[in-house]
Amino acid sequence: MSINSETNISKGELVATLSEIDGKINNLHIRSTTDFMQLNNHLKDYHTKTKLISENAFRIFETISGGKDMDLSAELKSILNKLESYRTSINNENLKKIKVLKDISLASNQLNITLKKPETGFHNTQIPLSKLHAYLKLQ
Repeated sequence: MSINSETNISKGELVATLSEIDGKINNLHIRSTTDFMQLNNHLKDYHTKTKLISENAFRIFETISGGKDMDLSAELKSILNKLESYRTSINNENLKKIKVLKDISLASNQLNITLKKPETGFHNTQIPLSKLHAYLKLQ
């Protein structure tokens, strides 16, 4: 049995068939890559969460068994003090930012824009920045 005597397939049909197969393989590769990347991300997340759970469970068992001297109220007080410190720091930063914004607002209200208005014979007219929006609406 020889290949030439069985069927006559044109080069174009062979190329089209092989291109279609290549396209399907490429599509399968893209989909499987996406699936494996998603699986990898889920496994990493699972590992992180199980590690955290394991560490917390270990701490609980150590505390209950007395294997580790841990003053929970002192630890909670320490956490509370840190939170209060962070809250105070955030409030101070917010006050500084508010002051800067007020300074910028005051400075921008004192800024004048020079315009040449036709109704004044194209003479220079000073318009405060705060009034510029209203002036432009009237035009």
